[in-house]
Amino acid sequence: MALGSDRRRYPRWQTRFPVRFRLLGKPSVYVGSLSRDISAGGVKIIADQFVPKNATLEVEIFLENVKRLVPAHARVVWLEQLPYGSDSFRLGLEFNEINPRDRQYLQRLVSEYSSN
Repeated sequence: MALGSDRRRYPRWQTRFPVRFRLLGKPSVYVGSLSRDISAGGVKIIADQFVPKNATLEVEIFLENVKRLVPAHARVVWLEQLPYGSDSFRLGLEFNEINPRDRQYLQRLVSEYSSN
């Protein structure tokens, strides 16, 4: 599913939370990042390395304001390289495996904070 604003199932909250990720099933180390926005359906992050579209990632989002770690598996649904010769990429991640309680919590959190 594309993450265009007219196709979104879940409202998004533009916020910065620490995120770490790694390719699912690969013996790789976690890479740190920050969210750019978040919803109950996914998260946008900045990565300092190329990650291919459709790759599945193990993701951990640390919700600092409530001291809660949200683990999930997510698929890269889109990516774009940042301008001006940067080696960084924006990644749109869609959760394809997340605890239903965590998804509900994210939905409530986004609803509460994005309306302010």
